[in-house]
This record gives sequence, structure tokens and C-alpha cells, in this order.
Amino acid sequence: RDGCNATPKYIGYTSSTIWERFGMHTQTGSVKKHLVEEHGINRIGRRELIKDVSIVRRCNTKRDLIFTEAILIKDLHPSLNSQAEGCDRILKLFKH
Repeated sequence: RDGCNATPKYIGYTSSTIWERFGMHTQTGSVKKHLVEEHGINRIGRRELIKDVSIVRRCNTKRDLIFTEAILIKDLHPSLNSQAEGCDRILKLFKH
């Protein structure tokens, strides 16, 4: 989004289409929270969100998606991923 001091990043796996997943992001979650708190945007469309999306990995199984997401979050520290979000999916190996 324009106006961010740093480009906010979010990593999340989905087994649905990008269109469906970002429909969910317009309703709730850390992406929505960032838009409301940092930009005062209460309503945003999928098209606007999707324009800045890139797919960093593709996996064949949900298990591989979960592991890949956890490893990428651990390595890249995306600013929009919160610790409370999806904590049941974070690999115990990475917990202190």
C-alpha cells in the first residue's frame, strides 16, 4: 500500500484460489488489520489487494504447504504475520 514506511509483507498458505483467499483478507486478519490501523481503510476490494501479490512457492500437498509457510515465515520475518495468527501451524522446532 502507498504510504507504508516499509513494504509490508505477509506469508500465508492457501489451498483455495488467490481470488477466494483475498476475499477472506478483505474481511478479517492481519492484512485487514494493517489496512484499518495504518491507512484508515475499512473497505478494500480483492483486485486492489491482489495487484501486489506474488506466489513464492507452490506445493502439491497441504502438509508441504504448512511446512513451507512455517519455514518462509521463520526465514523472512514478514511484517504482517503476527505470532498469534496460525500459531498452531508454526513448527514446534522453531519455538523457543
